[in-house]
Amino acid sequence: MKYTNYKCPVCNNQFTEDDDVVVCPECGTPHHRECYIQNGNCANADKHGTNEPIEVEFVDVEENNDASSQTETAEKETENPQQIVQEVIEEMKGGNGDYMLNGKHVSFYEAAIGKNQKYYIPHFMIMDKTKKAVSWNIAGFFVPLAWCLYRKMYKFAAIILALYVLMIGTIGFTIMSNEEFINSINECAQEDPNFYENIILYNTKNSNVSLTEKQMKLNKLTNEYKPPVPVQIMTYLITYGIRIIMGIYATNLYYKKLTKSIEKVDKLDLSPDMKRSVLFRKCGTLPFIIVAIIGFLEWQMF
Repeated sequence: MKYTNYKCPVCNNQFTEDDDVVVCPECGTPHHRECYIQNGNCANADKHGTNEPIEVEFVDVEENNDASSQTETAEKETENPQQIVQEVIEEMKGGNGDYMLNGKHVSFYEAAIGKNQKYYIPHFMIMDKTKKAVSWNIAGFFVPLAWCLYRKMYKFAAIILALYVLMIGTIGFTIMSNEEFINSINECAQEDPNFYENIILYNTKNSNVSLTEKQMKLNKLTNEYKPPVPVQIMTYLITYGIRIIMGIYATNLYYKKLTKSIEKVDKLDLSPDMKRSVLFRKCGTLPFIIVAIIGFLEWQMF
């Protein structure tokens, strides 16, 4: 990985592309190899195992005024995102795993992610390099609630669930405000208190249940019912609004959530291995089978 945006904590000089850089196995701090040898250990060795946060000084690379530098910058700005992804993947293949994200060793992010690290780490590295928040997330688009639960993003899951409840509640209110529908329900209830069971079974495939005339009428009203146009518009806005937003920004929201968790855990008086263990338990993922059921129901209903 390139450390050109960071400074060596020993000599305080900014790293260049040609520098021989080594990374502390304990905290991930990068050093010039010569500086590390001269110092005898990590420059932040006194902070190992303490509550003091270990940070690597970040430096904005100054823009060169010559024409060649301007051309290179323009090329980077217009570079295809897919090419950047491929470059990051190739860089990771050729490296030894000593990568930094937001001044933290990548192993902390790997522990926090748990499953599917090979998908998220390259995207996180791209976001760290480009400072762009957009990254398409297929699961976030198709089943946003299930994805948030799977990745333990409970605040976002609660917001999505609240919007779903609002949508269902609004549709239910419009149905119960329909006089013809209410009268049909009352007629069926007077005829048979368990009428709803017959209607459910009737709409089940390969069912031999028959309905009475009144139950047939209610079943037809239910199947043909359409909410008022404003409610339909609201339903489409909520459903597709959630999907589009989560499809585009889910990965970035996940990245920020993990970064906050890592910063909190990094302040604990624990060894790096214990910190990674805490991150795996605190973040990680929920059991897939549970989330798969929720995702199936979400897809069927919304």
